Amino acid sequence: MNKVKLYGVLSILLLCLNLFLIWFFIAHNPQRIKERDPREVFTEKLHFDANQKEEFDKLIKWHRGNINVSENKIKSLKEQLYSCLQSDNNTSLADSLIVELGKEHEHIEVIHYKHFSDIKKMCKPDQLTDFYKLTNDLAKLFGPRPLRNEKH
Repeated sequence: MNKVKLYGVLSILLLCLNLFLIWFFIAHNPQRIKERDPREVFTEKLHFDANQKEEFDKLIKWHRGNINVSENKIKSLKEQLYSCLQSDNNTSLADSLIVELGKEHEHIEVIHYKHFSDIKKMCKPDQLTDFYKLTNDLAKLFGPRPLRNEKH
């Protein structure tokens, strides 16, 4: 085999390797991976039947409604808090707003805990082992999402 053919074959192999690597990095980019819907995770891992799925949907509706109310309160409290920055004399108001924000965040955690407790109550005895395994992942499943690498 002469040098021209060898370089041609090597060039084609390198081109194919580069195309494969580009495809691999695009297809396996963690930012592109769609996060699974928590409802799907619960119904799959706990093997809910049709009645349980219906009851679970009601629990989700209750949970989301209460969380939305609390998140709206938090948004309003934050707007009030940050408007205190326009004046130097609002330290006591800012302190009380921060305390109220803490109470609302605490209330959200109570809502979450009740929600998971209600899910546990609807589990059949043979599903409880899977539920207990799933509780180890709750913080990851519902915790803060990783920040994107953004330059400021």
